[in-house]
Amino acid sequence: MTTNLHQAADLIAAIPYLLGYHPDNSVIALTLRGPGPVPSLGPVIRADLPAPPDYEAGAAHLAMVAVEHDVGAAILVVVGRGGEPLPHREFADMARAELAASGITVPRALWTASVKAGEPWRCYDDLDGGVVPDPDCSEIAAQYTVAGVVKYPSRQAMADTLAPDPAADLERRAEMIDQLLSEELDDPTSDEDLFSHVESAVDAFHETAVSSTLDGLSRGARSQAPHSPDYREPGLSDERIARLALALGREGVRDRCLAFAMTAKDAAAARLWTRMVRAVPEPERAEPACLLAVSAYLAGNGILAHIALEISSTAQPGHVLSSLLVSAAHHGMPPDDLRTLIEGVVVNLDDVRTEGSLRRGDPPIPCELPREVITAPVIRRLARQRPVT
Repeated sequence: MTTNLHQAADLIAAIPYLLGYHPDNSVIALTLRGPGPVPSLGPVIRADLPAPPDYEAGAAHLAMVAVEHDVGAAILVVVGRGGEPLPHREFADMARAELAASGITVPRALWTASVKAGEPWRCYDDLDGGVVPDPDCSEIAAQYTVAGVVKYPSRQAMADTLAPDPAADLERRAEMIDQLLSEELDDPTSDEDLFSHVESAVDAFHETAVSSTLDGLSRGARSQAPHSPDYREPGLSDERIARLALALGREGVRDRCLAFAMTAKDAAAARLWTRMVRAVPEPERAEPACLLAVSAYLAGNGILAHIALEISSTAQPGHVLSSLLVSAAHHGMPPDDLRTLIEGVVVNLDDVRTEGSLRRGDPPIPCELPREVITAPVIRRLARQRPVT
C-alpha cells in the first residue's frame, strides 16, 4: 500500500472494514511496515478522540501503543466533527510529534467528519480533500466480504452480538449449574473429563463449519462465516451449556482451552465461546468471555477483544486473567507476544499432565501466568443469589 494523497479517500473508506465497524469520535493510526516505496499495512490502532484538556496524554498513549508494534510509519486519521475549518488540528499535531519522537514517521495526517459515504475529508498538511467514497465499494471491502468478515454500523452493534439470552433462560441454566456444582462437592469430575467435554463441543462447531463451507461452495456461495446464511450453528441443550460452564469454571480446564486459539480449530472455538457468552449466566459468563477475548486478540480483532474483556470483568470483577489481558491491551502488547506467552502456559500444563498432578504445597510451575484464586462452588452460588427484599 502506498501513501500517495490520491489514495487518502480510499484509506478512509477502508477503515470500517479494517476495524469491523464505523467509528465515531476516534483517532486511528493506520500503521505501515516494510522497506521501500510500497509498505504493507500493519496493525490498525484506534482510540477515543480525547477532549482538549487530554490531548497531550492521548497523543502520548497512541505513540506508546504504536511503538509496541514495531512499526516505522503511520497514517493518522482523526474522525470527529468540530466547529473550526479543520477540526482537532492541535491534537493531530501533538500526535504526530509524539509519534515522530518515538521514531515513527507520519506521511499523512487526515481528518474526516465520518467514515460514511459522502462525508467531507481533509488533509492537515495542505488542506486538500474531498468526500469519502462508499466504504462498501472499496477494494478492501470486496476482499473482506469474500473472506466472510462482517462490518457493523457501530461498536455497540458489534457488542450486541454478545448480548445475553433472555433472563428466563439464564435463570433456568443457573439452577442447573448450581446443581452440578453441588454434585461436584461430593464427587468431583477430573479435569481430563471436563476438558474432553469442551473438546467435543469445539469439534461439533468445527464439523458444522466445514459442512456449511462445503454446502455453500456447492451452491456457489462466497462465504460461510458465522453471520452467513450458509452457516448453521450446532444446537446446545441447556444441560450441555451447564456442563460446559462447569468445565470452563475449572481453572485448569480453562487454561488448556487457551490452546484452541493456536490450532486449526481456532475459529470453531471462538464460535463456541461466543455462544457461551450469550448463553451462560454470571459469574460463569466470565470464562467464555475471557477465552473469546484471547481468540479475538490473537486474530488481530482488538475491538472484539476489548468488548469481551468488558463482559468478563463485569461478570466477575477481579478476574485475574481478564485483568492481565486488559493490561496487555492497554499497553499495546502485539498479538505475537501474547501468543508466545500463552504457548508457555500451555507447554507447562502439558508438562504437569506428563509428570503427574501437583500436590497441594508443591512449588508453582515456572513461567505461568499468575494463577487465579480458585473460587469454591458455594461462593459461586452466593454470588448469584438475589438480596431478600
